[in-house]
Amino acid sequence: MRADCDAQWLEIHAVISMLTIVRATFVHLASYVEALQRGWSPDNIQGEATRLRELKAIARDATTFLESLEDLEALGEPITFPDGSKMPRLPGYRRWLWDGELCGSIGFRW
Repeated sequence: MRADCDAQWLEIHAVISMLTIVRATFVHLASYVEALQRGWSPDNIQGEATRLRELKAIARDATTFLESLEDLEALGEPITFPDGSKMPRLPGYRRWLWDGELCGSIGFRW
């Protein structure tokens, strides 16, 4: 039984050690766009709307989109909630989870 547990731990550890958190750059952008085109969204509340908005923003100006993911002074547009109300943006940034291709997104706000 111990050998089975050790083998499972090694398998899980190998997967975790391959996962990295990266700053969004052009190097990773094609994989991000591909995930959006497949239906993935970084937003679990307004998923489809966010997915389409991000695809449009990337098509319009990829550099501006990437820069918008790093907003340490909360200078971006206000946040629009599902009910249409708006609130000022909190400072923060987003990072992408990477294991050779995009496998997620995480946001940090304060």
